This record gives sequence, C-alpha cells and structure tokens, in this order.
Amino acid sequence: MHTINSHFVCFGCRLRVRHDKYDRQAAVVCPQCGGACAGVGDRCPIPPKNKEKAWQQLAQDYRQRQRAIAADYVQWKQKLLHIIDKHIICAEAMNLPDVLANDRLWQSAVQALPELPWAFERPFEFCLPQAPYAVAWSSIRQSDYRNLKELLARPANKHRQQLIDALLAEKNNLHIYDAYGELWLQHSNNFWTLRHRPRSELGDAPCFAYLCCSADDGYVDFS
Repeated sequence: MHTINSHFVCFGCRLRVRHDKYDRQAAVVCPQCGGACAGVGDRCPIPPKNKEKAWQQLAQDYRQRQRAIAADYVQWKQKLLHIIDKHIICAEAMNLPDVLANDRLWQSAVQALPELPWAFERPFEFCLPQAPYAVAWSSIRQSDYRNLKELLARPANKHRQQLIDALLAEKNNLHIYDAYGELWLQHSNNFWTLRHRPRSELGDAPCFAYLCCSADDGYVDFS
C-alpha cells in the first residue's frame, strides 16, 4: 500500500481537509460536523469558505461525475462479460480445457466485482469514459498464427496434433484490460505472489499476472 496525498472536503461545512490517505482506508471524517468527507484529489481547486455558490457548484460537479462513473462502470462490466462469454464459446468449440478454465475464472471475478467502483469515491481523479476500453486479447502474435498454419499443412499425426494443442493452450488464453482497476484492487495480493507461489486463494490462475500487459499484439481468435 502506498500513501496518497489528497484533499477531502465537507460540502455542508465548506471545509477542506488535507490528509495522507492509504488506499481503501475508512473515509476521512470532517472535524467540524463528524460526517464523512468527499475525496476530490490533489488537483481540484477548493473555493474559499465564504464562496457559497462556488461550493454548491463543486458539490454538483462531484455528484454529476459520480453518476457518470456509475453508469459507465455498469457498461464496462457488461461489455467485458459479453467478451468473456464469446471467448468461452470459442474455447468450448475448440476443446481447450485450460483456456476454458481461465475464462471461467475471469468470468467469476468480473461477476463478483462490487456494485460501484473505487473510482466512485474519487471521481475527479478518474478519466471518463472507460466503457469503450472493455477489451480483452490473447497473447497471439501474427507469427504464432503463421506457425499454426504451417502445422496444419503438415501430414496429420499424433505429434502434429500435440504441437497444435500446445500452441492453442499456450497462446489462446484470455487477458483482460482492467480499465477501472477493480480486478487489481480485488486481487492485488496475488499479482506478484502468483508468479512465485503455486497457489493462492483464487487457485492456480496465472492469467491474473497479466493484468497490466500490453495490448499491442491485438486480439486474434484461432478459428
């Protein structure tokens, strides 16, 4: 966990509280009224206490952005689950049990995400929209696709089939672009441990170690 220097405000008291905050700690309490403060980040200009209209506008902007994040987050999850469902159908049709197991893991992880993202509590610190970036890809490169075509051109035999199966299982695993950072927040304790520990509370799930991989290779289905 790392320290974040953020501004927190109480809209009712028109009070700013600067606080060194750790991720997902309890909300900062207003020292004047005892209510929960809203996190506005470290770059949002805070109006003077006597500027009532400016404070009202800040509160309106804050809540409007919260609503936009909530709506966008729902779209992001729906699109992501649709992508995973399509990949599950593909993995089932191609009889790829290892790929299918990883797909099921992604599916359950996305379905278990909270109703609202952490970004909802920090709306000014988060870029919108993220729903268009509900994307997934495999680790397939065009060279892997060419290798598969070369294998398919060989005479059919047991060894050729073993090579094809190994290539499909290795390269057709699904990777998720974690646009909202929620999968990272839910499973951050196993981002590194999965690389060094054989099992975690999620089981043997190496795909979670690729949350931050690049999408430069694009997404290609073997079909």
